[in-house]
Formats: sequence, C-alpha cells, structure tokens
Amino acid sequence: MDFRAARPSDAATVRDLAASSLSASYAPALDEATIDAAVDSWYTRERVESAAREDESVLLLAVEDDAVVGFAKGVVVGRREPVGEIHWLHVAPEHRGHGVGARLLDRVEAELRDAGAERFAGFVLAVNDAGAAFYRRHGYAETGSRDVDIGGDSFEELEFGRRSDTDDPGASPLQPLDVGGETRYVAYDEREPGSMAPFYPLYSDDARADQYGYLCDNCESPDVAVDPMGGYECNDCGNHRKPTRWDAAYL
Repeated sequence: MDFRAARPSDAATVRDLAASSLSASYAPALDEATIDAAVDSWYTRERVESAAREDESVLLLAVEDDAVVGFAKGVVVGRREPVGEIHWLHVAPEHRGHGVGARLLDRVEAELRDAGAERFAGFVLAVNDAGAAFYRRHGYAETGSRDVDIGGDSFEELEFGRRSDTDDPGASPLQPLDVGGETRYVAYDEREPGSMAPFYPLYSDDARADQYGYLCDNCESPDVAVDPMGGYECNDCGNHRKPTRWDAAYL
C-alpha cells in the first residue's frame, strides 16, 4: 500500500469513497437521507479541492493497485496548545479489516506532528460505536462532545484526544478488554509492527506488571501466538511479525 497527498482532481473519488464509508459506518443508525445530507455538506468538490490545495491542511490518500482505498484529513489549529485535528478518516468498506485505518492514522499523525501539533483530536458521531472504538484502540480518550447539524437535524459528535508524544510506554491509560470472561488491559501506546496491522500488549493488570499476551489490531483477536525468537502470529487472520532474533542452532 502507498500513501500520497491528494490532488484537486481527486475530489470526486474522495466524495464517492466518503459516501460508501459513511453508509457502512452509520446505517441503520442514520437514514439514507441524513447520510446523503452529510456527504453534500462535508465533502463538496470545493471543500475537497481546497483541502488538497491548502498548505495548512493534510489530505492523504491510501492507494492499493492504483485504487484509492482510504483517506484522512487533518489540520493544526491553535487552541491553548497546537492541536492536530483529524476531521476525516475513511476506509472503503471492502478494504476494512486489513489495517488501512491504522496505517492512515499513523501517517496523518506523523504529518500533523511535523507541523507542530502537541496533541491530536479525532471526531466521530456518537452513534458510530466502531469509530469510537477505533480511536480508543489507538490510545485516544473521550475529551468532550458537541452538537453538529446534518440536514436540519442535530447530532452529538464526540471528540477523542491524546498527546502527540505518546509513543513512550505509560503515556496513555490502559484500556480494559474482556478476554474469555476475564478483564485484560490493552496498551495501545506500546505497538509492535505487523504485516497487516500492529500488535498491542495485553496485561493482566492495569499497572503493566504482568503481561498476558498480545492483541491483533487487524481483527481485534487476542489469539496471538508468540515464538521464542520474538515472532508473533495471529491465529485468526494471519497477521504476523517476523522474529527479532535467531537461534544459533538453526544457522
């Protein structure tokens, strides 16, 4: 998969992808007329072309086999501190579950960090449970809400945020996860790269004292096998990480 900056000529592609993504994410919580109104309001040709042209905006496309499979838009705004706001992050429905969203988030965060963001903020309508879970999986916590107008109706939009320097372990709170009836804790600020998406450590306690295993971000499964040489493989989807060391007996 490749990433590139959007061009004004990509406006129609971005709009079409946004429409299919919103339908997949929000139906049946929102009816078709409301989703159409959101597309007409947020993804006009003028807005997309402007985002592609402006130096202040970051509009990234994820491209696979010459097809755009996802996009993300962000901009640094001046609040009490420079905040990298992520306004759009969409993945084509048929390409979900393969780590595209996670990689897009990584890339847009890097661009915003380079532009001076000291904190990140992502936005998702409250009826989109999967979108909220996505941000929580990546170390974001709910920081507020506001009402937005779509087609004359008011909807609650949640804001999720995290600091931009949370690559160090311990910077973000652990998130509880039910694993076989037991509560485990996911460290989304301790990611390990995988072939499809990252792996995150699972702890038995919220103090990170006892590691239980790993969570695969590609399919959200905790069924991850770890070999003695430091390699990981998800037994559900095949996401894997190559060993980090080698046994001399095999040389």
